[in-house]
Amino acid sequence: MNRKLYYFVLGISITLIATYGIINILANGNQLSQLIIFIGLFALGIGLNVCGVRAKKVKKPEFQPGIINLNGERKLHELDNLGA
Repeated sequence: MNRKLYYFVLGISITLIATYGIINILANGNQLSQLIIFIGLFALGIGLNVCGVRAKKVKKPEFQPGIINLNGERKLHELDNLGA
């Protein structure tokens, strides 16, 4: 799964649940400790959405023909013109 999509799905769902909880607590007018928890969840959801915006797509390295030495360097095959 793409990292951006993963962050957005988690961020939006947590933000919606926290928003519902905050609205419900404010409508009842009590339970201050639960309000603090839902505000923290709201901040977590917004943070995940921001991470989703900033996440970069991981690019796979393209195939390059050649030989990889033991030290990790890549050398291309050299063709010898024996007959020419």
